[in-house]
Amino acid sequence: MKKCVLLSVLLLFNTSCHEEIKRDVIYTSFYPIYDLTKRIVRNRLEVINLTESFPEPHEFEPTAKEVVKVTEARCLLLNGVNLESYYYSLPKVIKDKTYLLSDRIQIKKVDNIDDPHYYLSIYNAINMMDYICDILNVVDNDNISFYRKNFEEEKKKFISLDNEYRERIKEKNIKNIVVAHAAFGYLCSDYDINQFYINDLSYSDEPTIKKIASTISFIKENNIKTIFIEENSFSYVDQIAKETNCRIETLSTLEFLSKEEIEENNDYISVMKDNLLKILEVNDDQI
Repeated sequence: MKKCVLLSVLLLFNTSCHEEIKRDVIYTSFYPIYDLTKRIVRNRLEVINLTESFPEPHEFEPTAKEVVKVTEARCLLLNGVNLESYYYSLPKVIKDKTYLLSDRIQIKKVDNIDDPHYYLSIYNAINMMDYICDILNVVDNDNISFYRKNFEEEKKKFISLDNEYRERIKEKNIKNIVVAHAAFGYLCSDYDINQFYINDLSYSDEPTIKKIASTISFIKENNIKTIFIEENSFSYVDQIAKETNCRIETLSTLEFLSKEEIEENNDYISVMKDNLLKILEVNDDQI
């Protein structure tokens, strides 16, 4: 498989010499990194999200043509923590200009598996932007003062968002949330919320009868009124919701925003604010 990809890249590289290949470009692996990079770079460089049209970044594999384009870019920014499995089969010329933003993050585990959703921590998002600035100092040093200025502006917005989370969660005394998928551990940890998950990092696996029973007990004992899913519900979530009279709400992992959502001015901050509003209602009766 790896040899086939590399061969395709070499063949496409020869034909692409006749095409326009953009060099003032930063490629990013999925939406959160795209958003954070764009905040720093603005329009000084072009930022491209490889999964712009692919809703599930965990399953994404770049085409040979995309790999060729990345070879000419300033750099490739990845999440790391095995979210981009294709990283290991990339040509050395790309690996040499690839940065894993997880390198400066303290990674948490869920059932002894590294959790890649660290970007949902607002504190970590600030650290990611700081690291992006350091990377830009390498790949576009002439504009580093511009990038640092933008970072300081964006940092204030994220600190304000963090303060809003902290104050409103404390005001409502939110202690627990129930999620179908254990993707919100970093976010919950920042605000001393217990994330009770039905499934660990394997979202679609069917939980055991024992796990379903313990979830029902937990919901009843802690006055939980909401079960959070990502996009699609599963029969086991519907079953638990029915037995506990809970509503089912989506909580975004920010892994994908559609073109239409972005055009409507949705971004990291607006989606996280929407997540906050839903978390604040976790113990409220049917709305």
